[in-house]
Amino acid sequence: MKREYANNNAEYTALCKVIARNLKRAIVNKGMTVTEFSERLGIGNSLFYRYARGEAIPTLYTAIKYCKELGITLNDLVSEK
Repeated sequence: MKREYANNNAEYTALCKVIARNLKRAIVNKGMTVTEFSERLGIGNSLFYRYARGEAIPTLYTAIKYCKELGITLNDLVSEK
């Protein structure tokens, strides 16, 4: 699938929202704000906020990095709860 079409895909959009919700929940559970988390990892705010708003999906490498820092699994990140 070409990237320009990915954002129009309903499944892609739904996964973006699930990841955003789970990411924010995990950050709050760690006692941080989204801004604190992004600064702690040295992540550019504009890109990280796209993940936190459900506008984009992090790469697998980035998702693993976030999960390790937050003490969650990839399954926790991508599963609807």
